[in-house]
Amino acid sequence: MKFLSSLFCLTFVLILGCSSNDNDDSIQSTVSPIIQQPEPLTFCQVFLGIQKATEESGGELSSEADWRRRISWTQQLYDTAPMEYKDEALIYLELVKDRAELLAKYNYQPLPNIPAEARTAFISDHIDEQQVANKLIAYAKSSCMELQPD
Repeated sequence: MKFLSSLFCLTFVLILGCSSNDNDDSIQSTVSPIIQQPEPLTFCQVFLGIQKATEESGGELSSEADWRRRISWTQQLYDTAPMEYKDEALIYLELVKDRAELLAKYNYQPLPNIPAEARTAFISDHIDEQQVANKLIAYAKSSCMELQPD
């Protein structure tokens, strides 16, 4: 149960990405990209801000307002994710929304108070999404931790 609770809290931590900008000077183009690559620092700032807020709150989200805030942060994480992690960030955003929906059904009670069948069903239904989210979180941790203040 503690493992599930830890896994659940861990997935609330967000991501960062650094991307390379390999330009081939031999190819000239007059077309500007429509989508600009976000600055990696912005992604890390969002990720580290979420991590700090999660640590300060003990990882508990106990109200609709808490979940709206978490969804908003996760949206920011998606918005600033490197292009090569956009798909993972979108899946993570949807996973957070699905968690909020599950907990809303139980009046935002702490995870251990949610019926075991509901937790188990949610985990089973979202195992693939969770694995994708874990990859994003691992990427963010490895990319952003060096920017974390001491």
